[in-house]
Amino acid sequence: MANINDLYPSKFLKASDLQGRSYKVIIDRTAVEKVGQDQKLVVYFKGKQKGMVCNKSNAMMIAGVYSPQTDGWVGKEIKIYPGKTQFNGQVVDTLKVEVIPAETGADFKDDEIPDFGGREPGEEA
Repeated sequence: MANINDLYPSKFLKASDLQGRSYKVIIDRTAVEKVGQDQKLVVYFKGKQKGMVCNKSNAMMIAGVYSPQTDGWVGKEIKIYPGKTQFNGQVVDTLKVEVIPAETGADFKDDEIPDFGGREPGEEA
């Protein structure tokens, strides 16, 4: 049987792309891009193709540790992981972030993770 995620790949990272695991990543850049009908913040990671559409909760989590200016996030390390949230009265899959600042002394290197597939930035679906 065909997998719907294979038939309709997304330009952006989805919780299912993480295959139930958490990953440590380094922020490569941020951009404001059109997602559907809205402009959204997208965070891209070093060595990965797909960017993560950054919801307000994730943005505030990163900004609270690193900087309210998104260009201050570049080169910073975060952990991304799949989670659940309520949306329109339903429980749905989502991406969540955890920020571990360098001063904690944690050994926090970019994991060997899949590049999350996807299209090149700017490539249409």
